[in-house]
Amino acid sequence: MILTFLFFVGIAVATVGLYITFVLRNEVQISYQQTMFQQVSRVASVLEDADSNANRLEKILTMSQMGDIQIDVAVGDSVVINSSGMASAINHPLFNTAEMQFSSGTDVNHVEREVSGQHVYFSALQRPGSGMIVRVRQPSPLLFRMINRLQFTMVAAMIMALLLAVFGSWIAAQRVTEPLQTIRNSARSISEGRLDEEITVDSRASEFQDLAKSLNLMSDTFKEKIDELQRMAHLQNEFIGNVSHEVRNPIFAVGGYLEALASSTLS
Repeated sequence: MILTFLFFVGIAVATVGLYITFVLRNEVQISYQQTMFQQVSRVASVLEDADSNANRLEKILTMSQMGDIQIDVAVGDSVVINSSGMASAINHPLFNTAEMQFSSGTDVNHVEREVSGQHVYFSALQRPGSGMIVRVRQPSPLLFRMINRLQFTMVAAMIMALLLAVFGSWIAAQRVTEPLQTIRNSARSISEGRLDEEITVDSRASEFQDLAKSLNLMSDTFKEKIDELQRMAHLQNEFIGNVSHEVRNPIFAVGGYLEALASSTLS
């Protein structure tokens, strides 16, 4: 019974843990990627409206100051613009990053990696019409950090819940088996002939109390039947003794007469 209960509790705990670890985190990550895509699309639209690279640099500085983001823009194969200024696109390290490697038919990439000990998310969007590639860099959001803490908290809570379930199951099993063991020992004593022993159960459960009363009633009934059988056996033995006495006297008398008639001295 305990193993069955623990089996189902373990399945429930494992299901919740797997959901938090994989499903919930994946859903949040997909939602965040969609948010990053919307953000980089807006940034690209703003930069496409600029009429010069100097104007684009000004807009990049303004947007970087307004939010905790870093913007890099590659304008064709000529120049790379970011908050540090403008630089030549030839052999620029920006193009060596994973998010800047677009496969055929793909206009957006999302990459996450560690940068200087900090978890950072990158979203890169290429605009074939304007020839620009816009990359937005943003540190790990507070929501992700909260989910990571929630995962550890939930794992610890599930372990505690499993331990409490084991402890509670052990207590419940003890409260169930102890009255049953008492009933078993009393029933064994009754089967060995000690019919005067009464079954007592130290439990508030009405089922065990009813079972003990039923067994006590059965024991009393057996005792009455045994007493009745013993009384009937005593009467039977007494009747047989009386009948034997009454039959034995005439037989002895007839035997005496026969011996007398057979005697040679009889005249």
